[in-house]
Amino acid sequence: MVETDVETAAERLFRNASLEWVYFEAISNALDWGAKSVTISIRLNALNEHKTLAIDIVDDGLGMETEGFLRFAQLWNVKDKAHKGQGRFVYLNNFSSARVRSVSENEIRDFYFDKNFKKDGVIPTNNDDGAPTGTSIFLTGYKKERIWSSDYVNPTALKKSIIKTFYPRLYDKKKKGEPFIVRIELDMTKADPDIESAIAHIDVQDLPTMEELPLENPSSLFTDLNLFYYVQKDLTKRSIITALNVDGRSFLLDVIPPTNWPVGIDGVFILYSKVFEGQVDDTRQYLQMEDEHKKEIVGILSPVIDRLIKATDPTIQEKNEVTLNDLKEKFPHLDGLFPKDEIGVMDRKEVLKRAREAFFVQEQPILEAEHLDEAQYQKALEFCSRHLMEYILYRNRTITKLKEMKDDPEIDIHKAIVPRHKTHDSLSMDTMYINNAWVMDDKFMSYAKILSDQQLTALLDQIAPDRVAGDDEGGKPDMSIIFSGDFNGSKKVDLVVVELKKKEVDLKEQEWVVSQLLQRARRIVTHYEGKIQRLWFYGITNLSEEFRLRLRDEDWTPLFSSGESWYKEFKVSSLNNRDLPSVKVGLYIIPFDTLLGDAEHRNGAFMRLLKESIKTA
Repeated sequence: MVETDVETAAERLFRNASLEWVYFEAISNALDWGAKSVTISIRLNALNEHKTLAIDIVDDGLGMETEGFLRFAQLWNVKDKAHKGQGRFVYLNNFSSARVRSVSENEIRDFYFDKNFKKDGVIPTNNDDGAPTGTSIFLTGYKKERIWSSDYVNPTALKKSIIKTFYPRLYDKKKKGEPFIVRIELDMTKADPDIESAIAHIDVQDLPTMEELPLENPSSLFTDLNLFYYVQKDLTKRSIITALNVDGRSFLLDVIPPTNWPVGIDGVFILYSKVFEGQVDDTRQYLQMEDEHKKEIVGILSPVIDRLIKATDPTIQEKNEVTLNDLKEKFPHLDGLFPKDEIGVMDRKEVLKRAREAFFVQEQPILEAEHLDEAQYQKALEFCSRHLMEYILYRNRTITKLKEMKDDPEIDIHKAIVPRHKTHDSLSMDTMYINNAWVMDDKFMSYAKILSDQQLTALLDQIAPDRVAGDDEGGKPDMSIIFSGDFNGSKKVDLVVVELKKKEVDLKEQEWVVSQLLQRARRIVTHYEGKIQRLWFYGITNLSEEFRLRLRDEDWTPLFSSGESWYKEFKVSSLNNRDLPSVKVGLYIIPFDTLLGDAEHRNGAFMRLLKESIKTA
């Protein structure tokens, strides 16, 4: 066997190993040597004074006889396939020197394991005095740039890591009734608030009793799967370990994401199989298993662990049903796509994400198909319903937002309906989520252009580009909507003009709305002679009792709506040509709350129809 340059081996083998691996290696060796106890003593001035770190690890095992020492001294010299013959090199990846004192029944060896180590330089002495057996390792000369985590010297955190890593071997000790205790001590000159205790104990007899559950597996790959587990309610804990037992160590397997861990559940699930033996790299840092095999194991474990957790706490399923029903209510366009295989507590964000991904995956073949068969056609109709429902949901959010703006200024309400100081071309995917003219009426979605908060001259320039400018073109309608794309053709067009007023305007301002809209109607008719088919004008304003009486006295017609609204038709003639036929102008006076209520009812009707469509798809 070729003797190895230990410093080079340490650097190459354990380049990415953390300080935790020093403790893991010493405990693994102590278990191999039949130790009943291990004491880990950590000395340090302060976390930021990493050069002062020193660690002593002492066990009461059988110590090294000649054969054991030769395996220690030579790389890859192992006694069975469960051992890799490389672990002790992790000492020199973290420390420049490891003094080793090992006492066996017959021999005592005291040597330095460092860059100058040669096995022939270690001369054993006889244990004539019958000194107690055991191995002590004294680590000094910390080599890293810093102590990367306080957990690496924190007794409480180390206790958790050691139990998690060695759970199979520790529990095996408990089952056999064999004692094994680990004591972890920290002596740090300057206290650290992140370290709650300077002492921690591990006693295998304190580990909870586990149950064994043989698992059936339809695959021939894993033929002897046995799950050792315990799960219990403990309101002080929220911890779930899922792992594979590989050569006596736990290798974590992500079966339950941390976001799905139920509060008040403490559980350990370790899967045993002969197939797992030796399935790690030579340094035991990484599980060496094909991703498809890991995925298969997760698929086997997931429903079993989910069932065991929910049997321990039935309220988890109840909470999941509440979450799922809420998602269906808020995202009805995804109903039927929410995953049903969530483990533990349902992660709302993850479930929503997966439903959206399923929507995309299922829709893609339909979009890419050149010809649709009957099944694909029905599926296409379903996706159309889902897309339309998503848009209706957006409209609901807009209505809710506008309702919450009750006391906001007129300008803010205007911006929420249509962005101000802009001209918006016909509805497209780019504009449908920023232009909310549908709040007034769904027919306004078929517009050619919307001019928002622009001078009347801008509107006249759009509908009569060849007109001669006059002096009476003042005013700035809040919204002007044009229903035609052929302004210079022979076809007559329809126009809509909207005026928004502050919520609590006085009677004079309310009455002025009617006069203002009629004046603007006459200017439009005058400058666009013979081309106007119909004009609709909307005055969005509150209604005082006296203004209601005026509307009634002047034969305005109350309309069916969620609140109150009034309508009257006027005839408006051109100022320049009295011989032209007058143009019909419909005026609506609608309070803001009624406007939103009507929009909400229309949306509700759409939503009900679409929900039924998706349920029956």
